[in-house]
Amino acid sequence: MRVLQRNREREVLIQSGDTVVKIPVSQILYIERSKNYLEYHTGDQVYRIRGTIADVEEAFRKEGFSKCISGCLVNLKYVTKASKDTVWLSFHIQMSQAFEEEVSQMCNLSEGVEQKGIQKGMQRALTESIKNLMDTMNMTAKEAMDALKIKEEDRSQYTELLKIQK
Repeated sequence: MRVLQRNREREVLIQSGDTVVKIPVSQILYIERSKNYLEYHTGDQVYRIRGTIADVEEAFRKEGFSKCISGCLVNLKYVTKASKDTVWLSFHIQMSQAFEEEVSQMCNLSEGVEQKGIQKGMQRALTESIKNLMDTMNMTAKEAMDALKIKEEDRSQYTELLKIQK
């Protein structure tokens, strides 16, 4: 039962007239202040309720939203591009410098993760190649690394990886 609750998508209950509407948080593109109201924008609807950004900001930050300008929270999962003063979802929104820095930081973090993944994949492939040469050609680890032209400064890490795989 606990796992089901953890995996269940979070939803927001919004009263629209006499009706209460349940909206999955993942479907909210952005929340915008309009005088004394908050407008919740989904792909095809705008839900309007009384409130302030301050009332909901903390809760929505935990769900992956960020304030791009005063009075507007954006669901970062829908950000496809950002420039100095504009965020692209399927439309443009002006953004503050603080939000620009947050988006930039996220992009840099994502790039770093990708690079680490590439390096790790290459490292695994080279380790497998060394092992294959040792097994099929009866080479020593040093001979296999020479054949693969692995730099001297990198050889100790491959030696350790080969020990771990045994």
